[in-house]
Amino acid sequence: MNGFFFFYTLVILVVCIGAGLLQFAAAGATRSRAHVALGSFFLLYFCELGAIFLEEFLSQNIAFPEAAYYEIINPVARTALSTLLLGALWAAALCWLERFDVKRWLLPTGAFLAAHVACVALLPYGAVRQFLYYTCRQVFLAFMLVYAWRSLASEPKDRPWLIGAKKWLTWMAVGLVAITAEDLLVIIVLDPLYVASLPLYLAERNFAENVMLLALAWVSCAQALDVLQFRLRQPPAPAPAKDGADETFTHHRDERLPRFAEQHGLTAREREVLALVLENKSNTEMADELFLSVGTVKTHVHNIVKKAGAKSRDDLRRNFWETA
Repeated sequence: MNGFFFFYTLVILVVCIGAGLLQFAAAGATRSRAHVALGSFFLLYFCELGAIFLEEFLSQNIAFPEAAYYEIINPVARTALSTLLLGALWAAALCWLERFDVKRWLLPTGAFLAAHVACVALLPYGAVRQFLYYTCRQVFLAFMLVYAWRSLASEPKDRPWLIGAKKWLTWMAVGLVAITAEDLLVIIVLDPLYVASLPLYLAERNFAENVMLLALAWVSCAQALDVLQFRLRQPPAPAPAKDGADETFTHHRDERLPRFAEQHGLTAREREVLALVLENKSNTEMADELFLSVGTVKTHVHNIVKKAGAKSRDDLRRNFWETA
């Protein structure tokens, strides 16, 4: 096996393990299903790439017939692993967008599995079969990107902390085009005779996909580390900022607010009031900002405290940062 590809693959495997463990650590601190799903995705990617790496390592001194170039190695195991892998990423996307439910997760994942099975069972051996088999992944990823983009576009005011993700989704779309182009080049365009010196299972790999994985690991791990560092501090309070609101406080509050509101059955108005309670606003300040009477604000605060099982506003704020 070429030394570059050997160490290159080891780096990707180490990144997957590290990113997966960090996501599970963040999940333990926040009880977030998005971190659990994303951690599962990284560990499953480790298993998939590790299987390819092992096949290459064990076969390095064995003659590799040209006729096997378009083979899908262990199609049953590969299909099952791919379904779990993409299913975990889809679950992470749904949790991140706060739209997860079993039916919404199951239908696209089931369609992906069915498409993979159809490629293996119905198409004859060859380049087209292999290309379509891997293109199923790109179609599923494209569906996730479109769904995420439409979700962000349809509810920008409800989830302001997600707006910055549009730039990231654009780069993901560029990466998806690169992945598809690489598969087209390696599987359809190149003659197997010209890639004999490269890794034996070159068609099983996709280097653009690896780059996309590294970018996802970088962004998600930075967020996970931010969450863990944030949890190590005392429950925060908004700090005065020269140019308006405290952005760090606002980001973490808005990220957790929808989940906390859903857990405790808060109404849309109660959610607005809670956001201001977390800013330590007085009843009068909240009334002026929301165009409500002070008495109405007091009623909303009382209902929020009761629904959250808290004893006071201070207790409510502690519960929010500890459990949201």
